Amino acid sequence: MQKLETSGIEMQLSPREKAIITFIGNRPGCKSGDIASKLGIPSPTVKKES
Repeated sequence: MQKLETSGIEMQLSPREKAIITFIGNRPGCKSGDIASKLGIPSPTVKKES
C-alpha cells in the first residue's frame, strides 16, 4: 500500500484505491461507469471507494 499525505494526515491506499485515484487524475470529469469498465471494478465498488 502507498501512503498519501493530505493536510498532514497519512492515509493508507490499497492498490485498487490508487488505481482509481490515478485514473481520475488522468481523466478529470470522468464518470464512475468509465472507471468501472476501464479498471474492471464493479460500479458499486467504484462509487464506494472514490
